[in-house]
Amino acid sequence: MERLGFFFGTDEVKQFHCLKAAVAEVLGTSTLLMIGCGAVATLNPPDGAPLMAIAFSFGLALTLAIWTFGDISGAHVNPVVTVSFLVTGHMGISKCVIYIMCQLLGGVLGSGFIWLIVPVAWRGNGGSTTLTKGLEMWQGFLVESVTTFLLVLTVYASSDRLRTNHSGLIAISIGFCVTANISWSGNLTGGSMNPARTFGPALWSGTWKDHWLYWTAPFVGGITAALLYKKFFSGKAPEVQEKKPPLKSQLRTGSGRRGFLDYTIDIEGPKERSVEGVCPNPAQEGLIDAQSTSVLDRSYPITEAGSVVTFTSRADGGDEEVDTVRYRDVSRRLSIDELSKV
Repeated sequence: MERLGFFFGTDEVKQFHCLKAAVAEVLGTSTLLMIGCGAVATLNPPDGAPLMAIAFSFGLALTLAIWTFGDISGAHVNPVVTVSFLVTGHMGISKCVIYIMCQLLGGVLGSGFIWLIVPVAWRGNGGSTTLTKGLEMWQGFLVESVTTFLLVLTVYASSDRLRTNHSGLIAISIGFCVTANISWSGNLTGGSMNPARTFGPALWSGTWKDHWLYWTAPFVGGITAALLYKKFFSGKAPEVQEKKPPLKSQLRTGSGRRGFLDYTIDIEGPKERSVEGVCPNPAQEGLIDAQSTSVLDRSYPITEAGSVVTFTSRADGGDEEVDTVRYRDVSRRLSIDELSKV
């Protein structure tokens, strides 16, 4: 039953932070569409904005949305990203459905705002994405699949809590990925990579031609990228080997509510002594810190001591402290000889 509860995510949607996350997804997607579609309509009316201007507008808008709402919901602002998190086990079904509904609503609100405020002569198709004349259906499908593949791969690589080699901020890396993709695919398919981005303008302008492609191709590319990253590229959980009979405990990176790639880490250590393990640098780009690390069993107290996270395990729920595990901000695995008492 516990596994089913985690899969469907029924517990997490009952908590207040899920409501905040839902609002954040609406506002984040609205921001993306308002700035992006606004650029399409206003930078060079009535003919439309130059492609690179549109690319940078959407890229910077996504950077803004992630920077503003990333700590609240993860700022997916894209159904493909959300479904990818579901497929790889980082989100339950219930929360996934809520996120997608909020993203579509945000897309309608953001594009609708631009549709209402610009002169009628500037509206055009409201920033809708369509295949360029002469482009075959299979070519458009391939373009959207590849661009979304690159986008989701960037999202996973940037938000993986178990990686310590992040060389740039999450928001900037994802935003520039969108900019780069639109720069070459914009004149072919519109460079959507996001069903919510396509749905909003289509609803207002009535541009439904080839609309199905913008719902299928991104999911093909996005889910493929998510599974590929999880299988071959994801960071590995820390491992500490010990010959003595282990006492098993679990840590979970992150608060479980921010939409990043959280992991459950199994710790094995001997009774009556401490084990020092390895975790990503707590200060590394805000991906993980002492306050966002929690023990799954709430009976295990957790305290913060600088960059060291400490928790105490108790045998069978008793009062006797039998094991203490400390996580330090080091980027290597400790050998058996380095195990020491606290």
